[in-house]
Amino acid sequence: YCELLRVSHQWQLLKLLKWAGFGHRKDSQKPRSLVLFCPMCPQPSINVYPDATNDLLKYV
Repeated sequence: YCELLRVSHQWQLLKLLKWAGFGHRKDSQKPRSLVLFCPMCPQPSINVYPDATNDLLKYV
């Protein structure tokens, strides 16, 4: 089972690299180059007000 799990993770990574347009060269990959923007994740000053964290603490 461990081998199958490892192969499936490698397969997913290869599919992601192909989808992102990376070639066969390893030096073309940089840290965080496969990160996709998530519009639902809180982004300070984009979709969350700067004082929103202070407001949330009031309700705890």
